Amino acid sequence: MKSVIPLQNYRGSEVEQEKKVSWEEGRKKKEEEGLKIFVGPVSDVKSLAVITLGDRQMAQRIDNLEGADELKRFYLQYSFPPSSVGEVGRIGAPTRREIGHGVLAERALEPVLPSEDDFPYTIRVESTITESNGSSSMASVCGGCLALQDAGVPIKCSIAGIAMGMVAGNEEGITAFQMDIKVGGITLPIMRKALLQARDGRKHILAEMLKCSPPP
Repeated sequence: MKSVIPLQNYRGSEVEQEKKVSWEEGRKKKEEEGLKIFVGPVSDVKSLAVITLGDRQMAQRIDNLEGADELKRFYLQYSFPPSSVGEVGRIGAPTRREIGHGVLAERALEPVLPSEDDFPYTIRVESTITESNGSSSMASVCGGCLALQDAGVPIKCSIAGIAMGMVAGNEEGITAFQMDIKVGGITLPIMRKALLQARDGRKHILAEMLKCSPPP
């Protein structure tokens, strides 16, 4: 399969094909909660992104071996239930994969958050994947960004993620990425081309996202 895809360009779609992006939005009864369902640019990947705002006492507490405990005012929790890929399984503590995907999406959105002085609230984003046949972490970035805007958080700009290279950012730069370079034969020119193509894909996704929410 690894030889067929690059040699015969067999992927099920064109390499530079722009795929459909859609979303649904809603708001729960409480004013401090925003809700977004993001259907990603990769076929059949859906993220249900819910944001909850609280006071400073609701910040996530992280125990340290030495010194004072660390407090996080923004955290993104990612959940990948077996049902999202048509399987049946146990749901318990977050797996290493879920923790890693959540941290990646969290780092992608953190740079655009307002300072604590401008927005003195704890921000919790929960991304639950309801269907997955693509990059669910990048769908979490897009859904999380839309949920932040829907809840009234004054973010600096919109952030989108794309499966190509697992790259997230805006039109001007990258806030987080996780390019898989463990496969032999991936050279710097290939990586450069992938990043440039990912930038074009991000621009397309951002343009679609702006149709749902006004720009920050």
